[in-house]
Amino acid sequence: WLATRSATAPSVAASWDQMDDTDRNLLTIARFEAVARLPSGIGLRLNYADYDARTAGERGSINSIQASAEFSPRARHQLEVMLGEDRLERRAQPGYFVTDWGLAYRFPLADHWGGWVSARREPYRYSVALIENRIVVDSYQAGVNGQVAGHWNVAAEAGTWDVSDGNSRVAAAVSARRRWAGSRHTLEAGGAFRWLDWRQDLDSGYFDPSGFTSIGATFRAFGPVSRSRHINYDLALEAGAQSFDFAGSRTSGDPYYLAVGRLGWQVNGTARLEAYAESGSYASEGAQDWRYSRIGARLVWQFGGRR
Repeated sequence: WLATRSATAPSVAASWDQMDDTDRNLLTIARFEAVARLPSGIGLRLNYADYDARTAGERGSINSIQASAEFSPRARHQLEVMLGEDRLERRAQPGYFVTDWGLAYRFPLADHWGGWVSARREPYRYSVALIENRIVVDSYQAGVNGQVAGHWNVAAEAGTWDVSDGNSRVAAAVSARRRWAGSRHTLEAGGAFRWLDWRQDLDSGYFDPSGFTSIGATFRAFGPVSRSRHINYDLALEAGAQSFDFAGSRTSGDPYYLAVGRLGWQVNGTARLEAYAESGSYASEGAQDWRYSRIGARLVWQFGGRR
């Protein structure tokens, strides 16, 4: 996606992915997007997505269309603006419309360091219960990232959510990764710490623990599979322990893992095909013993490329 956005030639992409979890949620997403960059340097993107949510035999849907524009007001600065509309539909309920919006700004700090701030409003797209309860999230975030001692990439971020049901949360995260770059393959290893805290424990269809903390070790490897470099891979792993308070009980030192794999094939100068899969037990959407898996594929077609 980043490579597509940075290209001057227009492109279109279509993707499909499906995610299911141990809470009997099944989310299927079909997405179509078009990207172009004007001679003035302004980047434009149009995105349409269809979300089909199923939970324990119940069904809901979200149709989302978003348009965004980005430009650089000065060197190494980038501003992005997004505006869109979502239609949430649940059986035996009238359709409900939500206006999406977003602002994001990236800027340089010291040498090899940068910062960003963002504000965004969107529905919480995951399960039938979230559609039924019409959950919308206003998020506000800021972060910094940069290099330390030449080989370490360090990042820190903090943010808050204001939810349409009256709930709110604050969160922060910090990570550090050491990179080893070879002639063909690149390895990264490090650690990540996350903290979040929900103000209330509500029954609105999402996981809202208090005092949540996690600490884990991270590993990533990426590079070409073939000598021609037309096929490449990207593998990321994380394992650690998480603790939180939820529903009146305390969970301490619960092991978790995250595994993500991606395989890309540059078919020619015009088309690129990607397939990906991920699995994990990090308690982002459910309590202890919650697990999820996800698979998907994406096709990108860039106009003007050599076939």
